[in-house]
Amino acid sequence: MRRIFLPLIVACLAVSLLTGPAFAGSTAMVQLQETVDGILEILRDKKAPSDQRKQKISALVRERFDYGIMAQSAMGKHWRKFTPAQKEEFTAKFSSLLEESYLDRIDAYTDETVDYVKEREKRGKVLIETDIVTANKRIPIHYKLRQRGDLWLVYDVVVEGVSLIRNYRSSYGKVFKKEGFAGLIRKIDAKLNGEQDA
Repeated sequence: MRRIFLPLIVACLAVSLLTGPAFAGSTAMVQLQETVDGILEILRDKKAPSDQRKQKISALVRERFDYGIMAQSAMGKHWRKFTPAQKEEFTAKFSSLLEESYLDRIDAYTDETVDYVKEREKRGKVLIETDIVTANKRIPIHYKLRQRGDLWLVYDVVVEGVSLIRNYRSSYGKVFKKEGFAGLIRKIDAKLNGEQDA
């Protein structure tokens, strides 16, 4: 189940960043739309090498996603057990894993569209609900954003009712308790190196 679920998460994440019009809305929605427009502009430049386009897309996504908060949330209660150096290392590895996962799937998801369904604000945070529309189904994707200064940053993505961060938290928590920090990093490195069973 986990092998199926994680690719679906990152694939839908890539699609929702790459396709579909957004309606006029709050600053959070406007900023998300700016990121989408920037990515689409890069993808239209077919003359640019693939690696170069991925680097530019990665830079845009890093501006819109709060990888620091996502890494901390992915470890939950275990985060406080990390040293400052371990927190920095884990955040860097985790960020790379997320990026590699969806950048590798971008070219495969170009025909779907996105419906922006609803936007809700609660306690200073925003939930933007979207649907990925395929040929035969609609996949609900919800983005959770929080404000940092003038920026609205994504800190979690929920696909069909399942949180990306909670899924990682469950998996990583088990690895950390069994194998410690070193084992957790080995697990992430194996994924980054393309080892399917990691």
